[in-house]
Amino acid sequence: MRTLKELREQLREHKENRQLRHAPSECSLCICDHSSSVPIDQWEACIPNDRVFMRLEYLRAVELSTPSDFRLRYVLIYHEGKTVGAAVFQVFTLGGEDLGGQHKKAESSGAMAAVKKGASHIAKGIGKHVHLSVLLCGNSFLSGEHGIYIADGVDRELVMHAVADAAYRVRRSDKLHGNIDVVMIKDFYADLDSSAQFLKRFNYRRFEVDPNMILNIRDDWQSFDDYLKAMSSKYRSRAKSAIKKSKQLELCEWELGDLENNVERINELYQAVHAKANFRICEVTPRYFIECKRSLGERFVFKVFKLDNQILAFYCLVKWGDHLEAHT
Repeated sequence: MRTLKELREQLREHKENRQLRHAPSECSLCICDHSSSVPIDQWEACIPNDRVFMRLEYLRAVELSTPSDFRLRYVLIYHEGKTVGAAVFQVFTLGGEDLGGQHKKAESSGAMAAVKKGASHIAKGIGKHVHLSVLLCGNSFLSGEHGIYIADGVDRELVMHAVADAAYRVRRSDKLHGNIDVVMIKDFYADLDSSAQFLKRFNYRRFEVDPNMILNIRDDWQSFDDYLKAMSSKYRSRAKSAIKKSKQLELCEWELGDLENNVERINELYQAVHAKANFRICEVTPRYFIECKRSLGERFVFKVFKLDNQILAFYCLVKWGDHLEAHT
């Protein structure tokens, strides 16, 4: 049972949080509904070159290749006359059919099991034919910190208050398209954990998903064989077996023209994988890969596996800063 002192403290926190939620942030905001409306010089000066998924060249590719009910919102955040941060929001529709895959149920544990269980309950609750309008700060196509940028030396809670303020304003202004049912802000790594905790004061609730699989390249790895030697014997044997079985496959890197000439096959392969996903937030159109290659050039790498001149699979990589990210 709570003591009187604890109850008073809880009531005080509740009052302070309510006042915070109903007060505008100390920052001023510039909210744009299309990349053509964004103050380009300010955005490009704010977002570093290595944050490719928040750069306008990538975001324009998203605009050109997403469904008609998918919308982007761009936010520049100012404080005392300086640009202190930026945020990218996506607005899209999520249906009950997107909350459960078509494959056999796999064993899951930990946080991901909870998310999948929750998604299953939501799907049952809203029904496959009911759709939710989602406002997402972040990127629905990939994991990582691709929705919010905070300039160095800036108070993070100051910017996160502005992000919560922007989410409220976007939600209100988008009512002409219908009510927003769900607001999400993702993703937060350990260095932004305190920022995520701050959002609880705005009634956001935290949940965890499977972590990103990040491989740091060691200095002593000068060849692929060096990498194999660093594995345990079990995984090294599996890797060698996979390499042996794939010897007949041909690996090709495609340029823009190749993508344009094979858009239907790319879409077939993408949809085959996407349909089996246990939790699908959003999907891309066939032109997404084409527009990414057109906008990002050499930073977007698209490779296909062929057997007897038949396209069996593909994967793509995005180079940003000192990262090489497997994408979609």
